[in-house]
Amino acid sequence: MYRSHLILAWRNLLKHKAYALINLLGLTLGISCSLLVLLYIFDELSYDKHFPDADQIYRLNYQYKNEIYAITGFVNWWDADKDEQLLKVAAFKEIKGVESVAQFNATHGATMEKQPVYLNLQKSGSKEEKFTEKEVLLSNTGEDLYDIFQWEILYGSKENSFSKPYAAILSRATAERYFGENWNSKIRDQTLSWKEKDYPVTAVIENDDNNTHFSFDVILLTPEIPSWGAYVYFQLSPSASLHDVSIAVNEQLELVEPSIQDDPDEKGSYLQEVSDIHFSDNILFELSPSGDIQYVYIFGVIGLIILSITVTNYINLSVALYSRRKSEIGMRKVMGAARVSITWQFLSEAILLCAISLPLSLLLLELGIPYFNQIMDLELENQFVQSLSSFMLVLLFTIIVGLISGLYPALLLSGKNVLDLIRNQTGGIKERFALRRVMFVFQFTLLIALGSATILVNRQLNFINHKNLGFRKEGIVTFNPISSSNYQRIKNRLLRYPQFSQIGQGMVPGLEMSDNTSYKISGSETVHDNAGFWDMDWDAVKVLGIDISDISEETAPDEVIILNQASASNLQQQIGAEDKNELLGRSIMTHLEYQNEEGSYGKEYVVGGFVEELHLLSLKEKISPMLIKIDKTPDMVYWVILKVDAEQLSESLAILREVYADIVQDTPLEISFLENSLQHLYEQEQRVASLSFYLSIIAVVIATLGLMSMSAYLVSLRTREIGIRKVMGASVLELLMLLSKEFIFLVGVATVIATPFAYIFINRWLSDFAYRIDVNIWIFLFTGFICLIVAVAVVILQTIKTANKKPAITLKAD
Repeated sequence: MYRSHLILAWRNLLKHKAYALINLLGLTLGISCSLLVLLYIFDELSYDKHFPDADQIYRLNYQYKNEIYAITGFVNWWDADKDEQLLKVAAFKEIKGVESVAQFNATHGATMEKQPVYLNLQKSGSKEEKFTEKEVLLSNTGEDLYDIFQWEILYGSKENSFSKPYAAILSRATAERYFGENWNSKIRDQTLSWKEKDYPVTAVIENDDNNTHFSFDVILLTPEIPSWGAYVYFQLSPSASLHDVSIAVNEQLELVEPSIQDDPDEKGSYLQEVSDIHFSDNILFELSPSGDIQYVYIFGVIGLIILSITVTNYINLSVALYSRRKSEIGMRKVMGAARVSITWQFLSEAILLCAISLPLSLLLLELGIPYFNQIMDLELENQFVQSLSSFMLVLLFTIIVGLISGLYPALLLSGKNVLDLIRNQTGGIKERFALRRVMFVFQFTLLIALGSATILVNRQLNFINHKNLGFRKEGIVTFNPISSSNYQRIKNRLLRYPQFSQIGQGMVPGLEMSDNTSYKISGSETVHDNAGFWDMDWDAVKVLGIDISDISEETAPDEVIILNQASASNLQQQIGAEDKNELLGRSIMTHLEYQNEEGSYGKEYVVGGFVEELHLLSLKEKISPMLIKIDKTPDMVYWVILKVDAEQLSESLAILREVYADIVQDTPLEISFLENSLQHLYEQEQRVASLSFYLSIIAVVIATLGLMSMSAYLVSLRTREIGIRKVMGASVLELLMLLSKEFIFLVGVATVIATPFAYIFINRWLSDFAYRIDVNIWIFLFTGFICLIVAVAVVILQTIKTANKKPAITLKAD
């Protein structure tokens, strides 16, 4: 019986080639887009779950004031020696239920140079080679590090590789880059050197999984990590209580570092499951940008929208095709075919068509993945063709789509009365309220909501790009000079060239995180907490074009504090001043939690001036209290900030690279453009905007295919009426108005329904931005109007095709 159904289904598809091709195209686009969204969702939800025993791996997060840090400080911080760096790790290992504790930091982390490094490799019989590495982990707990993450060892062993005081562990990709594809035969007795220390290459591990919150090319095992803290990881036993271990961790911290007991700003530490890290929010010093579960939901909804439009398209096309198959269905019923048999016949056609679309969908998916990866900065692979189980999952998904698509047409057509089918009855007045009209409204509701949201997301990004941030961002180049002595030498050399007239140093918006500090008026007991603290010199102020009132470089002391409006308002209220200018010349204390060399707490500065709106952080955040310290002779240098003429960009950068290489010989130059750094703050939003735009285009194409079927169906139902009206003198324009008014009404209904849903969704998305566009109703009306234009255009084409036929032909229509 099933074989018979499939043969008949194939014959019907061949008989109605145009409808079959339209359905095939729609299903192929819809299924491939849905599979692409599924790949993205699976990828996002799989972060850090590939590690063996991932559900028993935790990271220690540290909370101070209202800030949460992914990194844990050593005892004595920067002054910790190699033994002090291990005190907390040793204490944690004593806790019941803790199997392993490891720690590492990274050269690309915020607490280190945040700069690529040179690793020198002395190959036998050749000169020393320099390799630039952006991601190097440094750990003094090698064996525990392996016990927790259990990478596959391709060369070496745990005992001989991870227990050495100095050792280099390479990823497979790095080994191939250093020694070629036959690295196995060349890697023995090789040594890397970094900062005058030798690291024998002891192991090569498989590390090609990108779904982890930290990535690396090389692990350097060293007795001492050159930082003030490290990322600390635990592996708990299966029977361990997370609650009990967390309490014990804080007890051990107080024993190792008793001073934290007396600090009211210490809020304790807690363990976070490693698989939860990717979607963590507002945790400082992460090694990679966090994901946003909101965008997983958004893409999931977009995938459902496209799949829904695809399914409703098939239903509409099947119902349209029914107008030409009524006699066939009627004759089959007369010959004794049961309703179940006819139902399975139509379901077989739907499943067969979906099965035909599956290889096409997989091919389209394979072609589309590279572009998707480029837009989303991912490295997805088509997992659906990499194993039989994955392919069977896709096949099951396709069959389900076929069943859902064909169910309504099958039940509708198999349930028709034999006499109605033979007499070609179409259902009379009930047709006006048929489910297909509901599906049309549903389809265009989704389309209008998706289109409106896409327009508004792009408008918000355009607003961000053109928002006045209070400083210059065009043509600004930044880089890390590594030390203050390097900075001065680089600056003196560059100023000899006319291309470089202004060079400063300081923290960089979009690239450098501000230091949060407490502050107060000197002599007052009232303390204000968590102000941003930015450090720069006067040359950086000039380069960035920051407008500071009431002070100039000539009249300023060596160190001066500039207040923004929010911090000035706090201090103004504290002293009861009516005018903020009363703060000028007043002394304020900052960093009240830190003890200075004299034994007292805090650092004293003089208030010298004010700035207006200065968006040094993301526009997602409201401008908070900010203290800007301007130093004439800074002891610490953060980033070099200089202006580059766009017309001389290549020449200027070439000079910069030459000067830098001559002065800084152990670290490669990493240039950042300020404009790009600021754009990086909205990377996820830009990806969503780009992808939603392309998916919206696909949704429009699929919906247009469905609209063609709907209009063809309605015109076919009224072909004889069109002929009669033409005989009675109706013009083509009158016929167009007659057949278009229903679509105008349906699109209008869809616009009314879509508007509140799209409004709620986009407002929720915009709520993440402190500075945002206003959502106007005209956006939804405009999107509805565009959809109406598309709908009417398709109807016009179908109507003109029928209206231009001779009345003698149209009057003979069924």
